[in-house]
Amino acid sequence: MPFLIFSLCYSASAQDSSISGWAAFSSSVSDGETLPFWFTHNQNGKYTQQGGAYQLLETGFHGDYLVHSLARVDYGLDANISYSGKLVGQVNQLYLGIRCKRLVLRVGAFANPVLFVGLSSSNGSIIRTVNARPYPKIRLSTNGFIPAPFLKRSLSFKAEYDEGVLYGPRVVKRPRLHHKSFFIRYGNSSGLRVEAGMNHYVFWGGISPVYGQLPDGIKDYPLYVLGKPGNTDFPATDVNVAGNQLGDYSILVTKTVKGGVLKFYASHPFEDHSGMEFDNLPDNLYGVGYFKDDSNSFFEGFIYEFLFTKQQSGAKHVVTGPKSGRMRGLDNYFNHGVYASGFTYRGFAMPSPLFFPLVINNEGVAAGFANNRVIAHHLGARGNFRPGLQWKILLTSTKNFGTYGSPFSPAKKQFLSYCEVKFAPEAEPVELFLSAGVDIGNLSGGRVGVMLKVVRTFSK
Repeated sequence: MPFLIFSLCYSASAQDSSISGWAAFSSSVSDGETLPFWFTHNQNGKYTQQGGAYQLLETGFHGDYLVHSLARVDYGLDANISYSGKLVGQVNQLYLGIRCKRLVLRVGAFANPVLFVGLSSSNGSIIRTVNARPYPKIRLSTNGFIPAPFLKRSLSFKAEYDEGVLYGPRVVKRPRLHHKSFFIRYGNSSGLRVEAGMNHYVFWGGISPVYGQLPDGIKDYPLYVLGKPGNTDFPATDVNVAGNQLGDYSILVTKTVKGGVLKFYASHPFEDHSGMEFDNLPDNLYGVGYFKDDSNSFFEGFIYEFLFTKQQSGAKHVVTGPKSGRMRGLDNYFNHGVYASGFTYRGFAMPSPLFFPLVINNEGVAAGFANNRVIAHHLGARGNFRPGLQWKILLTSTKNFGTYGSPFSPAKKQFLSYCEVKFAPEAEPVELFLSAGVDIGNLSGGRVGVMLKVVRTFSK
């Protein structure tokens, strides 16, 4: 055992400690009661207010510190103050961790890394995004992908195991959120590389307005984590599986080509055994992208995504009677009967932001998703007019069917767009952003908005 711990943590080189940070101010205005969609989504829940005029002041830093030849401490803070009718302050990220060569232990609220240079509608995953505010948790993980024993040249893996708590207004107060993931990677960066794995989330414990304190003891924990049926201490709805279980299977294929890389990815959701066994096979997020090696070219790269979640294992849920008539349908993605706030945190969807709007109950609390049967096309692209002057566009078209229980009839369509120009002088630690957004449709309505943002960065 001592040898195993040493091999996981040993690092042969030590680098100087580092810190980087920023301060930013943005001012946005819209001709509607809210800002354009892509102004406020995939922003880690920073936009907490509804308003057609919005001022946001934010600052933060991230750093690490060498404490021993075997380990480094990393830390970070991200806070903001906003004004849109009232002054609101919040801390989005605050964390402390220790990292060695192959293991990382981190405690606090920390965000998922942004993938595909921010061009994806949902960070490349149907369920694991950067849309909602990070929630507090403790996570033990590998330090990225690490080589598999005896297959170091071709196979590596990464894994995570964490436990968190969802604070703030919810139907079930302070539920725990368990998460684990496991991915394998085959290949190398100079040719074809395949990454595949899964994320698994479980809502457990908390205080329900109907059932009171939900089971959260030591003997209950394995039932949640292993996806086992609940016992007599659990609500009757947990007879098949304890808690609210959900997740995704995902795959990413990267191919190095002349002048750049091609990427293909897919993310498949599951809510129960029917999804895990692919009864909902048509429902997926698909993505394809190309990124040039030349990061200063006029066209640097793009992402196209197709989202389909209309099937949900079928329109019926019949688990008794003749086998030919059974159907494990009505998956009702990201909603749940007991954990009625669903897969949301502080008023934002935790999965893809294209699952909107949320249901808001009479107390002003999120009570799940009004729309989880969606067909969407999304295009993101970026490039450079010249060195230091970059452009970016996001174009999204959705057709929305509501839920099986409360369908939209007829379906509602929505178009969401975003255009950004970024000016970043090479010799100065200042970035200037000018953005415009246009929304059109009968799901969230139409609006036109503009944003001006100034960022000052520093590093040591």
